[in-house]
Amino acid sequence: MNQTKRLYKSQTNKVLAGVCGGIGEYFEMDPVVIRLLYLVIMVFTAVAPGVVVYLIAMFVIPKGPAMMPSKVVEAHEVPSEKVETEPVASAPVNDTPAV
Repeated sequence: MNQTKRLYKSQTNKVLAGVCGGIGEYFEMDPVVIRLLYLVIMVFTAVAPGVVVYLIAMFVIPKGPAMMPSKVVEAHEVPSEKVETEPVASAPVNDTPAV
């Protein structure tokens, strides 16, 4: 089956409308990098063109499905038998009255 890659607004990586998150998912990049690039471009173009482009993208790019298949980075789990716990010493009690 031929699956074409489509650009959607992200439903999981969204800060404002999900535009930068969707672009990050499309190019398989961290959305934070896309947001930083967008911020730099906005600063160097006097902000207004960047705002206009974002607003247009917000209305033109469709919302993505609720569960987009994406690369999930799983945390490395530490086996429970390797975790050593030590008893926590209680803090000394200060019996002197406050002045």
